[in-house]
Amino acid sequence: MKLKDFKEAIERDEKFVCSEEAHVLIEVPIGENTIEYRKVTGIKTWHGMVFCIQVEDKWFDFVRIDRELIEKGIIGEFACVSGKLRITDPCYDTSVWCSGELDDVKTGRWYAKIEKCNLGKWGSRIQSITAFHSTYDNNDATPIIANFEVGVDSGQAGIFDSRYYQDASVFENEIDEDTDDKNEKWYNRVSARTLSDERAGVIPYGAVSSSGFGDGSYTCRYIQDENGEVVWVSIEFITDEEIKSFNEETTETNSDENIVSHEADVRINEIKEETC
Repeated sequence: MKLKDFKEAIERDEKFVCSEEAHVLIEVPIGENTIEYRKVTGIKTWHGMVFCIQVEDKWFDFVRIDRELIEKGIIGEFACVSGKLRITDPCYDTSVWCSGELDDVKTGRWYAKIEKCNLGKWGSRIQSITAFHSTYDNNDATPIIANFEVGVDSGQAGIFDSRYYQDASVFENEIDEDTDDKNEKWYNRVSARTLSDERAGVIPYGAVSSSGFGDGSYTCRYIQDENGEVVWVSIEFITDEEIKSFNEETTETNSDENIVSHEADVRINEIKEETC
């Protein structure tokens, strides 16, 4: 059966049922979207023959869901079991003043996401990293500013379950050939996430990302649910005002450069005329 015949069948809304005992295997992927994919995965007998059709992997539900999460900035999920989250640069121990801990955190599954911004010659930068509990319903609650600063000295910061902060045992299945020191191994494994192309990632009990322009002091905000438990946490590295100011300065700089360039062209033409 020709490919166009199957596409015409799809348009006629004919449904198919997949069978392990197919008479014909069609290896050319069919379907341009999820709706068509679901129709095709139905194959039934057609003219006395059973057809099995290969569908592009990108339309499988689990691939589609992962793609949608990535498009939304979701970088993965992690668990919080202690009811406390440490917000910090992973190079700091727990005694450093420019870091902090949130209590009364809702335990369970948490998702992490990043927001990026484009700053011209500075390129793409991570504007913020956010973690939220699986039950968080994206309500309109106003985030509360945490009573501590999030200092950064290693160009990265993250949100970690306090119980497993700097606990190398969470990476027991990852090999670090550079060190046998457990604390250093934990730091190396976390840093590997921010040195990746995504510049962010999750670990079994936390999430981390590179910090906007790098080292500095940043603000942490959180949201509580109706029971007073923390269900949303965010570290903002670059504010909307900073982005706006940067773009305005870039525009002014480009304008000045254009004026100088124009004046130079005028002067060059004047010299040419005088020479002639």
